[in-house]
Amino acid sequence: MLSQEDVDALQAAIARAERGNLGEIVVHVDDRCWGAVQERAACLWFDYGMDQTAEDTGVLLYVATDKRVVRVLAGSGIALSDGEDAWQPVADCIAHGCSNGALLSGLGQALERMGEILCERVPAKDDSSNELPDQ
Repeated sequence: MLSQEDVDALQAAIARAERGNLGEIVVHVDDRCWGAVQERAACLWFDYGMDQTAEDTGVLLYVATDKRVVRVLAGSGIALSDGEDAWQPVADCIAHGCSNGALLSGLGQALERMGEILCERVPAKDDSSNELPDQ
């Protein structure tokens, strides 16, 4: 579904989104999701080691294109108020991109928005490093 060029562009967008914050972002796109989306996203969370970040600041952006569903899972180190859906603008970016036939563009915009949210919630410390690979 995504070409190597697309993957390279997403890796660069992830690196930009992680600048200036402690967030560790992983993007996973399935063209076909077998089973429940939330269960798939939860499995990927552990498969990618998102639970292993030092300050629990991992963020998984999961997209199931066949079901037209976006899930964002974030570690407990990213403070959100009860009932707050800070990630809805991220899902909206992807939905808008997909409705225009531009998934990659939607993902890029979503990652930009994620970076903004993460800079607000978990700004970088002087010694912060990249804990998870961007690919």
